[in-house]
Amino acid sequence: MAHPESSERTKMLLVLSLLEQGEQTGFALIRMMELRREFAFLSEEAMIYPILHEMQQRGLITSYEKQTEVGIRRFYKVRKQGMHFLSYLRKLYPNHIPNKVGGGACAKSENK
Repeated sequence: MAHPESSERTKMLLVLSLLEQGEQTGFALIRMMELRREFAFLSEEAMIYPILHEMQQRGLITSYEKQTEVGIRRFYKVRKQGMHFLSYLRKLYPNHIPNKVGGGACAKSENK
């Protein structure tokens, strides 16, 4: 698989890191990014869905529709290939690992 260029890889790193925590809708991913106040380039609907589509085309994630209290929603989840790619991205960008709880993607502070 050819690897996307750097800025696209960092976007994928964020999305895969969020999906690693559990399947999410595109809207939920946007809200999670807004809470982190990082990676603003993905926090709008116009930006998140093209990257989700690209990741799905590459076999990194999958999606399915599910009936919810507010209607049918599309959920995204990481595939095994996506987890392998996430591991690769974490090695490639060790200073851009999003925190699992709170905060955003930032340089590791424990090395200071």
